[in-house]
Order: sequence, then C-alpha cells, then structure tokens
Amino acid sequence: MDPTAPEFWLLAAIVGGAFAIEATSGFGATILIVTFGAHLFPIPTLLPVIVPLGLVLSVALAWRNRVHVDRGLVVRRILPLMGLGVAIGLAIFERASNDGLRRALGCFVVGVALAELWRMRLAADPMHAPRPLPPMATRAALLGAGVIHGLFSSGGPLLVYALGRLPIEKRAFRATLSTVWVVLASALTLAYAWQGRVGPESLLATAALLPVLATAFVVGDWAHHRLDEATFRVLIYLLLIVAGLSNAF
Repeated sequence: MDPTAPEFWLLAAIVGGAFAIEATSGFGATILIVTFGAHLFPIPTLLPVIVPLGLVLSVALAWRNRVHVDRGLVVRRILPLMGLGVAIGLAIFERASNDGLRRALGCFVVGVALAELWRMRLAADPMHAPRPLPPMATRAALLGAGVIHGLFSSGGPLLVYALGRLPIEKRAFRATLSTVWVVLASALTLAYAWQGRVGPESLLATAALLPVLATAFVVGDWAHHRLDEATFRVLIYLLLIVAGLSNAF
C-alpha cells in the first residue's frame, strides 16, 4: 500500500470520515473503513494497516477508563470465547479469497445495519424492553463476535449485542469494551505479523494515517454537540446497507 498513491488518499478520506462518525455517534469506525475501503484495496491488504491504527485509539481509551474495567468479565467470560472465535476467523481469513471475503463482508454489513435500524425502531417504543439473553445465546454471540473479528476486525456489533443485555454500568461497559479491543487488536496485529502481512510497508501506511485519526476526532467531537444523533445514525446505517450490497454482489 503506497501512501503516495491516489487510492491511499481516498482511503485516508474514508478513515477520516469513519473516525469522525465514531467520535460523533459512538459507531464503530472499523466496519465503515473496511466496507468502503474494500473497493480500493483487497481486504487482506487493508486490515493489517487499519487494525494497528484502531489499536492506538483503543489503548488511549482503555488507559483513560482503566479504573472502570470489569476485569472478571473480560478474563472469565469474554476473552475465552472471543479468543476461540478469533482463531477460527483467522484460519478462514488465511484461506479465503478476497472476493469471498468481500461478499461475506457485504452480507454481514447489510445484516448489521438492518438489525440496528430495527433495534432503534423498537427502542423508540416505550412498551418495548429488551430481555436478557439466555446463557447459551450469550456464549454463541461472543463466539460469533470473535469469528467476525478474526475475519474483518468488526466483531463489535455482536459483542455489544451480547453485553448490552447484561447488568453493566455504563462507564464499566465502555471501559470493558475498550480493553477487549486492545487485547484483540494486539492479537490480530501479531497474527498479521506472523503471516507476513504487517511489515515496514504496512506500518508506514498506518503511520501516515495517524494525523487523519487525530483530526477526525477533533471534528467528530465538534459535531457530536451539534447534530441529532438518532437521525445521523439512521443515515449511516442506510449508507452501510448500500455499501454492503455493493460488496455482496
């Protein structure tokens, strides 16, 4: 990935927009970057650049909120199942073709966007209250989140779905998620390095995107106080449906 190529600067614009969106609404930047970036670079080339970039952000957030982390939940419940899922996802990632990965990503993104739009519709109904998931469903969601994370570094929606039904205080929820992303992004970066996907060229591209990341969060923080979050999220999910369909077919 050449930082001087026109395609790279299109990717930089996608990265800037995605992280600005995350700073504005809390939506996961990685799924946006991979969905749109897959039209510019093969997914096996894209992820080794993006995952270390996200790791920088996760470390900063986890360190800032470290006193609120539910360590027992991370060590005993999340990481064993997600870790197994990541190993499965990485095994598939190593063997799958880029076209196969891109189509699977498109289907996953469309499914996530539709599910989130439906969840927002239900949340607007005061008569609707989400029920706790059965233990087996929680375990399945955590394992599935790991598989998706190993494939696309985008297991956040399933993890949030599983943890969102548990009685976790808001600050602990965010801090715990950040800690999980630090562990998993570190594991993915090491796995990519072992596979020969992370090296001087990919790290140079990651470093070139760091100023974009910093600028995006300044812009996103400004927008956070000025935009209607619900409308903004609906527009993003609709955009993801279009982008996901473009990858799926």
